[in-house]
Amino acid sequence: MTIPDTSGVGLVDVYPASSPQSVQTASLVDHLRRTVIPARVGSSRLRVYVGGSTAVGLDFADAISSKLALFILIVGLSVVVLASAHP
Repeated sequence: MTIPDTSGVGLVDVYPASSPQSVQTASLVDHLRRTVIPARVGSSRLRVYVGGSTAVGLDFADAISSKLALFILIVGLSVVVLASAHP
């Protein structure tokens, strides 16, 4: 694929052989993000993003799991406060 020099933006569509929900596809996204892309980009100013339903799902799960303890704490404290306010 040739990326046009005039815009400086390119798009590459890649379709895995496995389904979007499979462990192999999640591993592929992780491998691309952690190993392949950083090795190819190096110290250049190029920005590469991995998208698609699997990547979005993984990013959402990471965001939720990092906040899950706080969410459980807030819900737990709310239950305690509401239970203690009832005579």
